[in-house]
Amino acid sequence: DGDYVAYEVSVPATGRYRARLRYTLYNSYGIFRAVIDDASPSQPIDGYAPDLKPGGGLVTLGEHILSAGPHRLRLEACGRNVDSNGQFLGVHSLLLEPITEP
Repeated sequence: DGDYVAYEVSVPATGRYRARLRYTLYNSYGIFRAVIDDASPSQPIDGYAPDLKPGGGLVTLGEHILSAGPHRLRLEACGRNVDSNGQFLGVHSLLLEPITEP
């Protein structure tokens, strides 16, 4: 617990985005939280599955107003599933879907 990894993410245009994280599931993966810039952390995300599932997890991280340019995605370890034999995590992609008002 307390370990983290951070990625820089480039946003092409200022706007409101729905953020979703696609991640890998496996028997040695732990529980983590995702944070975009300084927003509130996500609910705990459990990366455990008995068999390898690359990109098999998908979680919505909410809506964010982001300016064009670099932003930070931070993934923080916060535990492990009782069936897991480790606390690894695997990220497939961060999906930023523009939200347009009708």
